[in-house]
Amino acid sequence: YDTEAIIYYYDTFPYLAKDRRLRNRIYSYTLYRLQTTPWIQINDKKYSPSQIVLYSGIGDKVDGIIGVSRDDLFKHSNVEEDERDRIIRKLGIAKDFSELPDELLYRILLQAPDFDHNGKISKKIYSDIAKGKISAPSDKKASEYFFEIGKLYTRSGQFIPVRDVVYTYKVTPKQFEKNYYLLSLPPKQGEKKISEWFGVRSINLDVIAVGLQALHVLDDGFQKNDMPKNRIAMLAIKWDDYTTDRDRNKVKNIQIHLVDILNVRINSEDDVIKLNDYGTAVDEKIKNKYYVKIPTTTNDISRLRLDTLFANAIMDIFSQYLLLNDDEFIQRGARAVAADIHNTRLLFNNDPNFSEAEDHILGK
Repeated sequence: YDTEAIIYYYDTFPYLAKDRRLRNRIYSYTLYRLQTTPWIQINDKKYSPSQIVLYSGIGDKVDGIIGVSRDDLFKHSNVEEDERDRIIRKLGIAKDFSELPDELLYRILLQAPDFDHNGKISKKIYSDIAKGKISAPSDKKASEYFFEIGKLYTRSGQFIPVRDVVYTYKVTPKQFEKNYYLLSLPPKQGEKKISEWFGVRSINLDVIAVGLQALHVLDDGFQKNDMPKNRIAMLAIKWDDYTTDRDRNKVKNIQIHLVDILNVRINSEDDVIKLNDYGTAVDEKIKNKYYVKIPTTTNDISRLRLDTLFANAIMDIFSQYLLLNDDEFIQRGARAVAADIHNTRLLFNNDPNFSEAEDHILGK
């Protein structure tokens, strides 16, 4: 912004130039031209800063927008690292999808079923919107058009018309997902915001473990050997400059127990249901305590770790509890769940975040 501007204009009579001095926050015309003129060469085309989002996954799949990584954006420049954030902010380059104009955002969502076959890009967009938007869409025409004809990626692995998709604010075991087309977004993201931006209705599916749970024979060893390692791995993956003490303590305090039988109640209904193998539920009273139903015939923790369904169940709990919908977090976390402590260290290959996380979790 400029702090002062002089506007020149011509009166119709006697055709004399006049001026008016304004002292206020005047949007810089030079900056406006820099932000909206295509001058940044990416591949074989030029883009304006307002057409760029720092996410290489989308590439040039949608006309009028280009996704690049931060490093690729500056690879032909000599800009120092500490200056890059200032330039990105000043030019109005979107650091994630939530910073794109509404019209562009909904254009991407409309076209996503044509190119985003595994839903990875869509889930990134949904997560960015849920975390980054603080008010309802300003472009009502664009949002209402999307609600009318658009499709959303669901936990079923399909793009489904908006009118048929629902969102649950609560953790939902997979055996209940077949009854609904659930938006592929973790719980607890804000029902009003999700409704405003995606046009979906919310349903409440509280899956609560009731009564005393019969612990599986493998639970004791899992608590001593696996849970500390899992907590360290999840915190190491999540750790960055923005990780707060609250975030770290949340990972440190999560409890996950293995049980033979898992009785749950859905919402406030009286009927008690037994979950299938690898179903998960939160404790009735302790909200950081979760359970996973394990096959009663399983008696080898090493084989259990390698079971993909088990790793997915553990990662469902971590991703929902920590409100993370990131594919990299889930994939790296699942590999750590499948490994013992020695191989988990090898997975992180002397990553300093692992040492930091270990010190925090183990209280060193």
